[in-house]
Amino acid sequence: MQSTRSRRFACRVLSCSLAIVGCSAARGVPANHSRGAYGELASAETAISIEAGEHHPRLATLSFRGAAGGAAVWINRADEVLPGHVEIRGSEKPVVWRLDRRASHFAATQIQLVYIADSPHLKLIWQWRRRAGQGPIEHSLSIENLGSESVWLPLLPSLRFDWQVDPKAALERFWVEKGADTPSSQGTHLDALSDGDSWQGSSSTYARPEPNRPREMIPYLLVDEPGGERLGWYVGIEFSGRTRITLERSGASLRGEAGLNPMPGPYRTRLPPGATFAAPTIFIGAFAGGPDGAGNILRRWVRPRSIIRSRCALRPTR
Repeated sequence: MQSTRSRRFACRVLSCSLAIVGCSAARGVPANHSRGAYGELASAETAISIEAGEHHPRLATLSFRGAAGGAAVWINRADEVLPGHVEIRGSEKPVVWRLDRRASHFAATQIQLVYIADSPHLKLIWQWRRRAGQGPIEHSLSIENLGSESVWLPLLPSLRFDWQVDPKAALERFWVEKGADTPSSQGTHLDALSDGDSWQGSSSTYARPEPNRPREMIPYLLVDEPGGERLGWYVGIEFSGRTRITLERSGASLRGEAGLNPMPGPYRTRLPPGATFAAPTIFIGAFAGGPDGAGNILRRWVRPRSIIRSRCALRPTR
């Protein structure tokens, strides 16, 4: 049954380490390319294009490479919003970021964009990495304090997106509850995603069901078209702490965020001199075949690391 198989693969994605190394065809473009700072990464199924603006980066497109009529492309209309302010000694200080072209690079398996702020002195690394020949592409973000004073950072989501969609297209949303306590009557959710819908799912270290509140989710969300090839995309968070994924559909916009959960707020992170803040790593990918098609891709992506960990666990000690 689809729901049983989908639940099984989603649980495995949560429990397994997702650090897998591999290689496949991909393209990189130098940061001083004539078109501007632009690059692409691709696995067997998923391709992304990246733009590096002078003051902020952007995930420009996500595409599935195996669609029958050519690549299926989702265009992202949202620029990455870097922190516009920090707090120092109780006062809010503006932050102006600029692209460090010499430190940034576009390679076949990794895109790393570096942004610098002079006052306060901060370095932000915005990175995309293709760890394996098939499967999703991972994204990470970090900020290092290069100054001599502690700064307080506002909430920084790992990923923001605003896909351009056909307002009349039928879409559905897939997510899976965590298995804590007594199972609910549904467990695996495959719901229509209609115009005007607003949804969020949260996850924490311990999933304790509370009365009149939604169950916690495995931090993984999938959106697909219910007809035809059942093309779609997915996003997951590689972190077992307090995280959240949001999704809102309005007209031609399908927007959301994935990363740390800002509730309960207000949220701030103290960053001492020389310290680095790292947002939770996320993975994003595209697929055909609905949740089962995505599950088959992710099984192949997760399995090599699972086997390595199992062998290490069985190794005798002296």
